[in-house]
Amino acid sequence: NSIIVTDSVTSNSLTEYIQNFGCIHHRFKRGYKNVIDEAVKLNSEGKYAPLAIETSGHCALLENYFLDDGAYMAVKILILFAEMSKEGGNISDAIKTLKEPAESIEIRIDILQDDFKQYGEEILSAFKEYVKNKKGWELDAPSYEGIRIKADEKTGDGWALMRLSLHDPKIVINIESDIPGGAEIIKQDIYKSIEKFDKLKY
Repeated sequence: NSIIVTDSVTSNSLTEYIQNFGCIHHRFKRGYKNVIDEAVKLNSEGKYAPLAIETSGHCALLENYFLDDGAYMAVKILILFAEMSKEGGNISDAIKTLKEPAESIEIRIDILQDDFKQYGEEILSAFKEYVKNKKGWELDAPSYEGIRIKADEKTGDGWALMRLSLHDPKIVINIESDIPGGAEIIKQDIYKSIEKFDKLKY
């Protein structure tokens, strides 16, 4: 029951991959400091969280005092490569069961409003209400950052996350789908959910 802490934009297939090892996927917030601090907090609560990793590549291990140490991780990977090579394997075998989505897109929408955080929160709230009434969609909880949804096979067959940018006046939308054309279906529904907001630049 080891807990693997990642940021918010990781895929559903990564959750399956982690669970196949008997671990728990704890999808937290963007920012390497956020994932590291969350792993430290979980361990302080008596939960075993040995790894904090962000999609940017930042990675920290409990065994290395949660230092954001690329050299340490490089050595760990080289050791794994050597061990797998001895058995006739390849380093890529370590992730051969990790499924890739058919489509993956990121959309960044400018907020043309001085109080962009308040305006952004209103957009997120409107999107959340839309999801509650959208057939084939459901809220993916818990979500520690933004609004994350799951879409069934008839409505895009994938997931999406709408969140505020950490630093810029932008709404960021990440979408993945397991079918060709699915990401566009999800995107158009998301645009429909926020069409009343006129201070956005697509």
